[in-house]
Amino acid sequence: MTAEFMLLFPTLVLALAGILGVFQLGLTQLQLSREAFSQARELAIGNQLAKLPGTSFEVTESGNWICVTASRKLLIEVEAEACQFKHGL
Repeated sequence: MTAEFMLLFPTLVLALAGILGVFQLGLTQLQLSREAFSQARELAIGNQLAKLPGTSFEVTESGNWICVTASRKLLIEVEAEACQFKHGL
């Protein structure tokens, strides 16, 4: 192997690790969005908030709207919020 390759190899490894880290954060954000929407929908139709390991939920109500904020702590805290209109009386 050449010296140029040996100098370039750590940079490529760090770049790949950074790309995979950002990809993981993106997947976590999508998962949290889905979980927040699902929890808001369940609360809007009158069901209870489900417990999911590793995820914390905060519920806020404003008039006929129910909003759920889902958060998960990784290297940084990732949050997603979803709101639903209450059904029924």
